[in-house]
Amino acid sequence: MMVHHMGWRGDLIVRAAGLALVALAALALASLSRLCAGHRPQGAEACLLALGGFMSSSAGAAALATGRGLFAAVRVSRRWRRRRR
Repeated sequence: MMVHHMGWRGDLIVRAAGLALVALAALALASLSRLCAGHRPQGAEACLLALGGFMSSSAGAAALATGRGLFAAVRVSRRWRRRRR
């Protein structure tokens, strides 16, 4: 049985979502640039725009670069597995 995000359509959807997140990051950082152009101290709005730009660009780049591999199962080394008590 194949999970829906493992096919080529799912890969395309994940990459399109990544591209949308990168575009959202560009908008947030452009707004931040316009907001801070006056060289005066900024408040929470500037911090939220910076946070949104950073998080969107990070998640978008990961989704755009890896596609469906973002959901691939990874094998954890025995050393890092949780111990049963």
